[in-house]
Amino acid sequence: MYLPLVLFSLLLVSFLGAGGCFWRMIHGRIPKETWELYCTTIYGITLGEIYFWLGNSIRHSVWFILLLGCIFWILYFKRLVGPLRWSWKLTGLIILLAFPAAKIIFEPLSAWDARSIWYFHAKILYVDNGFNSSSWIIPELSFSHVDYPKLNAILASQIASLIGYWNDYWPKLSLLVLLSVYQLGVAALPFKVGTSLLISLMGIATGGYFLWTGYMDGYLALFTLLSALFLALSLQRIQSRYYLPGLASLAIVIQLKYEGIIIAPILFGLFLCFYWMGKEKRRLSITDWVILFPFVPTAIWYFIRFHFKINNDMAERFDWSTLGDRLFSFSYWSDFGYYYLFRTDLRYGLPLFLIWVLAYTKKSRKKLSPAFFFVISAFATYSASLFVVFLCTYWDPSTHMNCSIDRLAFSLVALLIAAGTIAPIRYPLPNGPRTIR
Repeated sequence: MYLPLVLFSLLLVSFLGAGGCFWRMIHGRIPKETWELYCTTIYGITLGEIYFWLGNSIRHSVWFILLLGCIFWILYFKRLVGPLRWSWKLTGLIILLAFPAAKIIFEPLSAWDARSIWYFHAKILYVDNGFNSSSWIIPELSFSHVDYPKLNAILASQIASLIGYWNDYWPKLSLLVLLSVYQLGVAALPFKVGTSLLISLMGIATGGYFLWTGYMDGYLALFTLLSALFLALSLQRIQSRYYLPGLASLAIVIQLKYEGIIIAPILFGLFLCFYWMGKEKRRLSITDWVILFPFVPTAIWYFIRFHFKINNDMAERFDWSTLGDRLFSFSYWSDFGYYYLFRTDLRYGLPLFLIWVLAYTKKSRKKLSPAFFFVISAFATYSASLFVVFLCTYWDPSTHMNCSIDRLAFSLVALLIAAGTIAPIRYPLPNGPRTIR
């Protein structure tokens, strides 16, 4: 048991090291801030994905990451003492990580979605040691949504390849990779210890059971929360470069589930709108175009998907013709309102959010910032998008909502958490210490 965990830990730090090599090459220096370490970890994961797609070998991608990681740590370990320094915030985040980590390690794969979609895809990649198009265009496999994004599948197959065999336990460590990156992202936020721990706890509580059973919905919410917070903070303090970790988080969001293809353009588009409406602007430097790098695996996957015509049973039966009929149906509106407000975590989150914001604005008598309205606009737009998706489903809408809307609403709750976090921040934020209460 110990050897697989040691190998996993080696791979995890190698992701940071490989990303550090990339950061050093682009910026001419090693990461100095915690948010830069967060970005480099995502860049390291991205490098592993790109090498996998271009080299078409799981084993070679693992050795590539380990080699780059070892080179970076050997050369720059002493100089990373600053951004890696121990703190109460880091201690608290590791403690909060302990419970879901234990559930991930000691519970086998059992949920249908995990076994039949996410880790079934990973097992195909592991057995083929790469991407073999003939394994993905079998009609009988369309039930498994073979066209879904492949980030978790690649991570799980890389871990299984490093350990040397496949079972129902060790590939699940891909979830621990994602959860560790989330905690690093929370550590990178410029908040005091208490606020950071509360953000981490609320994110983990939102995903709950789905964080250790192999579903991607909880992780979609976690990285939606991080991307919304980083982008909102960038709007609050436009001289900072928090849009870099914000967009790196979006690159993870778009590779987790199809809902990410809706969430990421919403957040990015609204960010651009609010950015150009702001008073302060900064020009992007040449090195800032690194923001496009984490999106390369998504572009590669979509090219492969359309080239080989990889689809799933639901996408093939998505029916836009039902939109008009259901749009003017009172029963659809009432069903959506019922499931949206009373069958999801919004039945708790929305009232608490409204009470918090109203109480704060009444007490402080301060105006809410554009960053707050950026997050709320994303919340409203994504809600409207879900409304349209269920309008067009080939299933009976009530049946479809009953099966999935509780999980889809995790990202909505995450956006409310982000908006509630941003609301009390002083606006405009003065130039000064980066730590916010």
